Amino acid sequence: MMAGDPNEEFRVLSNDVDALTKNIAFQLSAVLPPCAEQIVLALENAMTTLYKLAIFIRGDYDLRPADIDQQKSLTGLAIKAFQLTLQLLTGPDQAVKRYYDALGIMSKQLESMKTSLTAALKIFEEQAKELEDIQKREQKELHRLENDYSVLRLRKMELGMGQERHSGGLFDFFGAEVIGAAEHGSRANEIEDRIVTIRKEMDKAAKSSELAFLTGKEASRQASKIEINLTSLSGLHMIIESLEAKCLEYGKNLAQLEQTCATTSTKMADLMLKSERALNTNAKLTKLEWVDSILEICSAAIVTKRLRDEVQLIVSEIKKEWGSAGAIPTQCAVKIDGLIKETETDN
Repeated sequence: MMAGDPNEEFRVLSNDVDALTKNIAFQLSAVLPPCAEQIVLALENAMTTLYKLAIFIRGDYDLRPADIDQQKSLTGLAIKAFQLTLQLLTGPDQAVKRYYDALGIMSKQLESMKTSLTAALKIFEEQAKELEDIQKREQKELHRLENDYSVLRLRKMELGMGQERHSGGLFDFFGAEVIGAAEHGSRANEIEDRIVTIRKEMDKAAKSSELAFLTGKEASRQASKIEINLTSLSGLHMIIESLEAKCLEYGKNLAQLEQTCATTSTKMADLMLKSERALNTNAKLTKLEWVDSILEICSAAIVTKRLRDEVQLIVSEIKKEWGSAGAIPTQCAVKIDGLIKETETDN
């Protein structure tokens, strides 16, 4: 069996899990959310600048003279806002690095604790099996000793009856002595000696039976404690797995935020480049060109649930304020309706 008190070892392990659980719960509630919130707020601010661009092209934009100064100002603000989200990923502040570092530490701690729990579980299972074997062995020994005791008791009774028969001389029908008293006495003494020996063997069997009973009882008591510990260990293992699942979910959410930052920033940079190229040729982007680019950014942003309000605000603005010069092109209308529908779902 495992050295040391198994209940004490379990208590220590349980306390370790409790301390780790509290620490990770704190990390998940007090450390990681602010990092993620910082990124989300930056994205929300960036989407607000995109909304201002949607307002800039509202109505019959194509029929109006180009407002170059406002266009440069709005696109400049937008590109700067989206670039800020990227800085949170790779810049000096590195909110994402802090996030991943914390997740990495927690994952290692949880993996180490799982290893300890698995090892403890194996040890307790081995103990339970050993105690079960002890109970079976002692039960078998108890039955054997009880049977031996019964046999000895019966033999003692038989010898006792024989002792009575040999207590004096043996005479025939006419009173003549057949076996002398001396010989009878010798046989009686021999029987007495055998009875004493059997009594000793019976006492030894009785003590052995008691020891086997107590050993089995103690093994049963320890087995009950081990069973409780095994059940509790399974519960602790479930707690660790639950925390691991939460860490994985946080990591998944962060990866999604990273993707949103990268994609929206890239698409905003593409829009900025198109705008500058148009201005360099004394032209301006058409409303449809603006809308296509804005909708692409919205499509990249909508995967982050916190940005769905901003996306809905932008696409609703585009739809309601298209202008009177013509209907929204079918392909564009389908994109707009699809995004609006997506903002209304809970998935």
